[in-house]
Amino acid sequence: MTWDASTQTITRIWDFATNFDALDVAPRSGFDAAFDDVVDSVNAAIADHNSKFSPTYSDRAAAVAANVPASAKALHVMTPTGERITFVRNTRGSAGAALTTNSGSYEWMPAVPWMVTPDHWAENTNQGTTDMKTAIQSAVDYVEDLSGTGVYLSGGRVNILNANYLTSGEIRVNDHGVHFYGVADDTGSRISNSSGTSNTILFRPDSPLTGGTLEGGGIHNITFWNTHSGSNPSAGAHVEVDSTARVQIINCSFYNHYRGIKFSGSGQGCTVAFCHITQGSNTSTAVTAGSAGIYVGRRQVNAGVRTPALDGSNYYTECNGLDIIGCEIISNNYGMQDCIHIDSCDGVKLIGGHTNGAIRSCLCLAPAQDNISFSDFHAVGHHFDPLPGTTQDGVTIEDFASAGGSAMRDISFTGCSFSGASRDLMRIVMQCKNITVTGNNFKVAGDHHVVVNSADAQGIILTSNTMYKSDQDAVGNVPAIYLAAGDDIKVKDNVIDTGTRGIQFLSAATGVNITDNTFSNMTETDILPPDGVPVGTVIGANKVSASQTVASATTVVLYPGIISFRFTGTTTVNTIRAAATGTGPTIPNCCWDGRVVTIRATSSFTVSSSAGNIRLTGGVDFPMADGDRLVLEYDDTDNLWYEVGRSQGKHVSTSQVTINNTTADVVGDYAIATDEVHEWTVMQRSSGGTIQGKWHVTVDDDGTTVTGLVSEIHDASTEVAVTVTDNADGTYTINGQNTAANDKYFVARLDSKTEWAN
Repeated sequence: MTWDASTQTITRIWDFATNFDALDVAPRSGFDAAFDDVVDSVNAAIADHNSKFSPTYSDRAAAVAANVPASAKALHVMTPTGERITFVRNTRGSAGAALTTNSGSYEWMPAVPWMVTPDHWAENTNQGTTDMKTAIQSAVDYVEDLSGTGVYLSGGRVNILNANYLTSGEIRVNDHGVHFYGVADDTGSRISNSSGTSNTILFRPDSPLTGGTLEGGGIHNITFWNTHSGSNPSAGAHVEVDSTARVQIINCSFYNHYRGIKFSGSGQGCTVAFCHITQGSNTSTAVTAGSAGIYVGRRQVNAGVRTPALDGSNYYTECNGLDIIGCEIISNNYGMQDCIHIDSCDGVKLIGGHTNGAIRSCLCLAPAQDNISFSDFHAVGHHFDPLPGTTQDGVTIEDFASAGGSAMRDISFTGCSFSGASRDLMRIVMQCKNITVTGNNFKVAGDHHVVVNSADAQGIILTSNTMYKSDQDAVGNVPAIYLAAGDDIKVKDNVIDTGTRGIQFLSAATGVNITDNTFSNMTETDILPPDGVPVGTVIGANKVSASQTVASATTVVLYPGIISFRFTGTTTVNTIRAAATGTGPTIPNCCWDGRVVTIRATSSFTVSSSAGNIRLTGGVDFPMADGDRLVLEYDDTDNLWYEVGRSQGKHVSTSQVTINNTTADVVGDYAIATDEVHEWTVMQRSSGGTIQGKWHVTVDDDGTTVTGLVSEIHDASTEVAVTVTDNADGTYTINGQNTAANDKYFVARLDSKTEWAN
């Protein structure tokens, strides 16, 4: 006999578990035959012990029919899936009476508080067919009854075994801290609901109307199916969390109910993480209104409960503090109206994950009533993936309930991706305040990437986003960003690539600021303002498709998004286009209050100060030459462009003018333009050619007077003086006063004409 093996065997004999297992030792022969006899004897002793103190029955029916020995302190029942569940004598009254034997005289309850299963109350004879609703509810009631016993301070744990449990209706949790646990895969723990109108599991306190709440609870690693056939489920959810805080729903899958998960006025700290929700496999050909993968909604309460909002004759509170993390929500066929629908909230975060399909939108933010709180929604790193041809919009922020007084505010989308909507990828068409859309990627929209269309939408910021391929339906030059109405809308640092129009805004959109955006591959125009741009509009420097080079013409077009233009040609410029008329929207409105542009001349032409809508300083036309700059600002009170500054490059004459004067005092008359400077050298010579005096003369015209500065270079005869006289007609005269008839004469040379910056 091998004593090492014997020692191992004897150790197993003294396993003080509730049940002793028979020894699993391979038979031996020859010298070890005696050992085999010992094994057989031990196994017989174990079987005798178990029959007296912890018998095992092949199924529940066998246990119910048995006369369990009075000595037995525990018993075991095999489930149809081959798992063994353990009972001990009942000490918890009616809540613990899971099994009766001996013609009903013995009652048994689950042996271990953290290993309670529905199978303790009923046998799941035919998986997915046997109705286990009462058994599941009994398991919940039992763990709730453990609250405060020292086993659990609150609630308890219900284990869903590796099987399919059918329920014909709702399982109700109305105590704190109840958790459901499964085995964490789609072929493992499953609960199937055959009702098309009831919840599968409901967390709800006994008195939510008067402010009752639950604290804690959860569902982990369980798959939920709705097996209702025919039409779509029209009510209910797989899991509803009502007036309950700190519920965790983690690593679960939900299929084919009206709603996957619903939160009704729930408290702080609820989490849905790493769940998969799919609806549509059992549906008809028409979507059911209100259906959603996750629905976050209000809760009716009595007046005075948690600062409620009145809607008609009823009061409601919002859902507080919910995190949705890493979830995938997919609508097949006509399974969902929205992947996620929120009708009230105060603090919801959507972090990571993926929404796909649905009929209306991947995410719908739509207040259910006036004045209910709707604030602090933040999406980070989520993929909004509407299905082209099926899903209308990616994100919809819309007032479907005509809740005109609802204060929706403080909403953000950061680092998300949007792709493939039949209509718009983001639609903001209701009263709201402070919506920030930053660092997102928008790709392929039938119409717009972003729409803002509400007079009560205020404080919308679109910044650092990438937008690719708008207007894929090609049904009328639809802009990537369409600002139909709203106030204080900033569009900055975005890249808008491929489509027809880039950004269009209407006169009802006030306080629009479009700056530092980059446009490429737009087939019509980059920025299209309305006729009569609202006060407060700013269209700053943008990198646009339109050229910065403009041919001078009687009426010129200065495209929005450019602040400095190079002018070519020689035609006099009278007017800068003031409205989007004439040749159509490909030539947009160029004028709005406060717009400032710089005209940079690359040739010689004139800007008129009176013939059109341009007014220059002094009312004098500006003959521009290469290198000149003219800065204009538009004033919509009289619809005119006013000069606010100019600069002039240095222009040197290519030829010099020399005048010899031997008989008269006058050297010569010369015309001079405004802000032009002439440089002269004047010399006095004798008849023999000796230079007797030399003067440097600077002549300047400031638009009103001509002044001359004369500096003497050499000592000269006191008989001679040089002066400059303003003729008050845009000309001046240089005088050399020859006071003695001593055959002296002057040589005057115009060295340069120079125009200097003011």
